[in-house]
Amino acid sequence: MVFRPVCLLLLVCLFSPQAKTGSEQQPLPVPLTLEFAISEGTGSSHPALMAAQAEERVAEAELEDAESNYALESSVRLTAGWVQPNELALDQTHDDHSAQLNVRKVLYDFGVTGKRVGAAESLIFASKLEYEYTRQQQVVDIARHYFDVLLADLKYAWDNETMAMHYVRYDRIRERHGLQQVSDVELLQSENSYQTALTQRRASENRQRTSRALLAVAINRPGELSIDLVRPELNVTGLKLEELDALVSAAVRNNLEMQSSRHRENAARLDLNAAQKRVRPTLDATLQLSEYSRLTPNRDDARARLNLVIPLNENGLQRSEIAEKRAEWLQASADLMQLETELRRRVAETWQSILQLQVRQQELDVAAARTELELDKARGEYELEIRTHLGDAMVNTSRVRYEKARTHYELALAWMQLYLMTGKNPEQLLTRDGA
Repeated sequence: MVFRPVCLLLLVCLFSPQAKTGSEQQPLPVPLTLEFAISEGTGSSHPALMAAQAEERVAEAELEDAESNYALESSVRLTAGWVQPNELALDQTHDDHSAQLNVRKVLYDFGVTGKRVGAAESLIFASKLEYEYTRQQQVVDIARHYFDVLLADLKYAWDNETMAMHYVRYDRIRERHGLQQVSDVELLQSENSYQTALTQRRASENRQRTSRALLAVAINRPGELSIDLVRPELNVTGLKLEELDALVSAAVRNNLEMQSSRHRENAARLDLNAAQKRVRPTLDATLQLSEYSRLTPNRDDARARLNLVIPLNENGLQRSEIAEKRAEWLQASADLMQLETELRRRVAETWQSILQLQVRQQELDVAAARTELELDKARGEYELEIRTHLGDAMVNTSRVRYEKARTHYELALAWMQLYLMTGKNPEQLLTRDGA
């Protein structure tokens, strides 16, 4: 077509690489591969993963705080003083200085620290699982944006073929109109069809740029638009879909988000138990070593004690803490049940989508074979000047190619979502040998 060289030039100018987001970053490779895009978008510098990592750091701080209850506490107290002794005192000096070393250690608190440590460890496990789940979600999101770019290019090719076909028809009718062989109405109808196709092609051009901009954001390289993308090899056609009940059971058991939610519910329950145990006794040991500048009968050089503190009642602050921890546990339990319900629904919907897409894929395989034969036939007839419907055949071929690719990518995303929901790594679908 006469429009292809001009369109290609415009596309290259439109998608020229932008300024680097950081001086240390290497430019995106040309062509861009899905594997490289995923490696860029799942690095530790991505905001979503940084937030997940921060959650883990908070959980580790909670663990350190809980373990510190049994830590050895020590302090040195230095006192400088002046006194006026009474006349009966044996030591009539005025200097009254002292140095004291105080050591304290909790020996047993009847389960409070153990529950707090268990809760913090559960939070750490939950945050690690959430980090991996977020990373895998990012893989699926990058794949979705990557496929959107490929589909935008195919849609542009389809719309460009359609526009070119309508332009050729409009040009012929315009020539015939000049010879007064067609009416003004036919000319305007043909021109209107051409303008509609041209508008659609311009919309496809905009979609190409928008999809590339969204992909750049997804891989944490905003402003860097990739001109050429490699079509990935996705082994999803031969995958066997298990029964729905088996998939739902696997999702409830292995889903990373579910596992993380279970750990958070367990942490909230242990925090509640720890709050309820705060009214129990505490056993600690203390040691005090002292040095005085002024000697008096009631001062000791060393003291060592075992202290058993038994609370006699709950105060308002303790009751408030227990009520707050109970509310947090109830909320975590509700979140876990709600997540399970939502997960069951999503697995069922994805399972149904895969079945429909597999049928649609088979239908499009037959349609693609048919349109290719029709295109070959139209080319032969065009060369023999028997028919002039080559443009229709080319448009149909581009349309089926686009529909087939869209169904293939939708099927790949559905499988990736199913893998993510059932606890499998969706990146397995991006390898040559699949799962």
